[in-house]
Amino acid sequence: MVALLRIAIGLLIALGASGVARAQRAGAVVVPAAEPAIDPVALAAALAGVGVDAPDALDVALAARRAGAEPRARVAQFAKVAAVVAEGWRAYVAADPEFAAARLAAARTAAEDLLTLDGGLEVYADASLRLGVALLHLGRTEAASDALRLAHALDPARPVTTADFTPDAVDAYERAHASAGPQLDVRIDALTGAAVAIDGVEVGPAPIATAVTAGAHVVVVRHPRYRPRAVAIEVTAATPLVALELEPDRDTLAVAGAAAVGLAGLGDVDAARAIDVTLTYAELDEVLVVASIVRAGAPAVLGQRCVGGRACTAVVEVGYLEPAGLPAALGQLRARLARAEPRYGVILVDDPRVTRAPVRIGGGCARCRRRWYWIGGGVAVAAAAVALTILATSGDGAPSLTIDPGDFTAP
Repeated sequence: MVALLRIAIGLLIALGASGVARAQRAGAVVVPAAEPAIDPVALAAALAGVGVDAPDALDVALAARRAGAEPRARVAQFAKVAAVVAEGWRAYVAADPEFAAARLAAARTAAEDLLTLDGGLEVYADASLRLGVALLHLGRTEAASDALRLAHALDPARPVTTADFTPDAVDAYERAHASAGPQLDVRIDALTGAAVAIDGVEVGPAPIATAVTAGAHVVVVRHPRYRPRAVAIEVTAATPLVALELEPDRDTLAVAGAAAVGLAGLGDVDAARAIDVTLTYAELDEVLVVASIVRAGAPAVLGQRCVGGRACTAVVEVGYLEPAGLPAALGQLRARLARAEPRYGVILVDDPRVTRAPVRIGGGCARCRRRWYWIGGGVAVAAAAVALTILATSGDGAPSLTIDPGDFTAP
């Protein structure tokens, strides 16, 4: 496991240093409209046809989060810890055990943040093992034995031989994990029912009292819908209780809620969080928030481009004449959005063109607006007209109308 982890870390460092640019990745979130021109599934399929990598970005992000995916920045912490361990071990080999012990202790402390991740226990164990060897060289035998015992408890399958360590270090390691130190009772208090693991071994649901060897241990607590929590503890007669508070897994809750309602039922804060989480866990550079509507009796698409939950463009509208024109309309929408400045929140979900269905008057025009809108709303229409650009086209179903609302919001 540790060997594989080192390979992965090496690859991560190599890729980061290579300067190879990653292609921009775009995802999409389809917002259901009160009266869509096409259904959301068909719109998502059309988005895939114009080069959107993840037309179901919310579902992709939710699946990744539930599978235990973590942000790249947090995974990169593995490489940072490995670098500090390497620095400390070089100092030990160069006969500077004081500096080595200081750096290895710092590495072990930093590795505490990784204990809830796959491979985190092994990284913490490696830092603890090397710290124990450095402490042994300094004559601090009790602290060295405690660090070596913990290293074995966390990664018992790791071979510790004279191929990597001095004979006295190997002997000290064997004695440390073979000895049975004094047992002390400790109580782990956390959210009721949370799974509690001590040194990588699950001991039962919280709250729980158990006996452990005096000295250093790591405790990990997990519960569905909550973020896991890990802490390194020193068990003595004076520390009979360890209390751990768990925080709700707001990332998973936000994207799950958005996937269920397509952003439409979320408030501004939750919608912004859902976009941020989607960008992170679906590994996207931008998310297109898109809706299909009927405008003046003809189909149209609305869209925003978001590079953050609170960094989205204004809403842009592109109309088209017939179903065959949808791909060209979406292509034009993407081009327009690419030039727009992201300076808004997720405002498309509350846009009246999305939330209000056209009103049918009597038995006549099937998609006419309210009469008062056309007669009494002249001021609003005049303001909107400033932002209208009409694009004339010819007969193959290409987009016929684009609207750039700027700062204008229709009533």
